[in-house]
Amino acid sequence: MYLEQLQNTMERTIDTHVDMMLKNKPADRQYLNQDDIRRLGCDVEGIWLKHCGEAPAEIKASVLMANTVMAGDFASKVTLIKHMLSAVGAVGGIAAILAGVGTILGWGAGVMTAITTAICGLSLTGPLAAISLGAVATLIAGYFMFSNMPEEELSRKAIQVLREGIKRVLPDVWQTYESKWNNA
Repeated sequence: MYLEQLQNTMERTIDTHVDMMLKNKPADRQYLNQDDIRRLGCDVEGIWLKHCGEAPAEIKASVLMANTVMAGDFASKVTLIKHMLSAVGAVGGIAAILAGVGTILGWGAGVMTAITTAICGLSLTGPLAAISLGAVATLIAGYFMFSNMPEEELSRKAIQVLREGIKRVLPDVWQTYESKWNNA
């Protein structure tokens, strides 16, 4: 499999699963809810589990960011972001995912600079790691608060965040996982 084929597989998986979920919903609720987004993320991770035996941290982080968009309260958003930050570990992976998220959510250059600066100075090991993760997670979650945004819009944005996060990390992920990929 080549990177382009993998990108197409990821896109098709998302499209197919979103279509299947929407097909079973009433006409006035044609959007995904928080549980649907979680299932969609599990489906995406499942492809990696099937073919590699594990889901890369960057893919898991993209899934967590999509879940963060749908999380109902600030505390849940902070928790999901902490998990994402600690799962990825590498600043480059986080930066790629957040750049995609920022584009989808319309974060301005000032917001992206503040977040990137905070992350670049972040140590994910040692005694200050929990405090650092908490501070950055709170900063990012603050920008995830979508007051008065309809569920349809949140659903659309969560799907876009998942797509864009995966698209941005796939080139680096594929360099690591290409040799592990089993086409069975």
